[in-house]
Amino acid sequence: MVLGVDWLESLGEVRMNWKALLMKFQMQGKWVQLQGDPTLTRTQVSWRSMVRSFRHGDQGYLLEFNGKELEEVKLDHPPRVRELLKHFHMVCEARTKLPPHRAQDHAILIKEGAAPPNLRPYRYPHSQKE
Repeated sequence: MVLGVDWLESLGEVRMNWKALLMKFQMQGKWVQLQGDPTLTRTQVSWRSMVRSFRHGDQGYLLEFNGKELEEVKLDHPPRVRELLKHFHMVCEARTKLPPHRAQDHAILIKEGAAPPNLRPYRYPHSQKE
């Protein structure tokens, strides 16, 4: 379900090239082209990789997200969307507690005194697993 993209619908035909960060659409009979700046893209890296990069004189920044209080935003959805949200209200609500207990809760049984398996961290044929 995608909500809140009514403005994309108003553009009509949109041509996207995600690799080139390029978007084209028609406005008043003429094609408009929006070009993204590839230097502004974000990449997730490991701490070790980032420190190694800083040692070589590169620049960067570190962002840490600790959480934030959510504000309730009142949106004016079209009637059909409101019907969907009302019908599936349990899916759209934020969770406040754990799910109910099931007849069979998830469990991993471990033999007493067993050591962790020493396995390669990548896939290999089933015959090698034995």
